Amino acid sequence: MTGGSDDGWRLVCPRSELRAGVLRQVFLGRNEMGIPVSVLVGVSRDGDLYAYENLCKHLPIPLDGGSGDFFAGDPDTLRCGTHGALYRVSDGFCTRGPCRGTFLHKRTLREQEGEVWLRVE
Repeated sequence: MTGGSDDGWRLVCPRSELRAGVLRQVFLGRNEMGIPVSVLVGVSRDGDLYAYENLCKHLPIPLDGGSGDFFAGDPDTLRCGTHGALYRVSDGFCTRGPCRGTFLHKRTLREQEGEVWLRVE
C-alpha cells in the first residue's frame, strides 16, 4: 500500500499518535457547494479506531464550525458546535439535538504495520 490516494487509500498517521480525545482531520477537497470535505479519524477510550465525515447530519456543515473543537467534554462524544448535536464515537449515532436518531457517515479505516489508512472513495 502506498501513501497516494490513487490506490484508494490515504495514510493518516502512525497508530501510536492516536489517543482518546485527539483527532486527525484528513482533508479531501471541497464538495459541489464549496464546503470543505474532511474526515475525522480518532480512537475511543476503549482503543477502537473510528472515522466519520466532518459534517453534521442536521445541516451539512463541519461539526466544529472551524473552531477545531469537536468534543463535548468527553472523548467518546463528538459535538456539533453550531447545533449542539451529540454523536457517539462508537457508532456515529446522534443521541441529542435536531438530528437525533441519525448517524454520521462512517468511513473505512485499515491498520497496517502500525499505520492507520483511510479508504478514499
